[in-house]
Amino acid sequence: MATINNGTFKGQYPLSNGYCGTADVGQLTVNGGTFTGTSVILGQNGDATADKGLLKITGGTFNAATFAGNTNAYTYAIEVSGGTFPANSNVGDYLADGYTVDANGKVVPKAEKNENDVAEVNGQYFTTLSGAVAAAQDGATVKLLKDATVANSIAVREK
Repeated sequence: MATINNGTFKGQYPLSNGYCGTADVGQLTVNGGTFTGTSVILGQNGDATADKGLLKITGGTFNAATFAGNTNAYTYAIEVSGGTFPANSNVGDYLADGYTVDANGKVVPKAEKNENDVAEVNGQYFTTLSGAVAAAQDGATVKLLKDATVANSIAVREK
């Protein structure tokens, strides 16, 4: 597990995966920093470990024409719940449940309900019950808006 809280990162792919054998199976969390890609923000080498690893982006400024290249090529999970991106980037394909991109390219909590939403937590709407439960802080209420099917069990502890 590694965390980036600040710094300046430049290159063809300032965030990449798959260059270190099985070292890419952990979690990288980006809370801040400036990332400038000459090609795209995310890169992946063909040696990446399939279906392993998690890239969580909760903040930062990202500058490249595209957030990610071929959306089907990444073998690790990508979850974006914060940060600022170019307006024309495809970061919307990687948003965590309950988040949207505003007109300025900033990822913000989704505050408008739509027909696919199944739950609400403190004015933020979610398309999955598991996403709502995961986002709920201690003492928060998860309001079920309609029937929801859950693929895996959801554990609720001290919330």
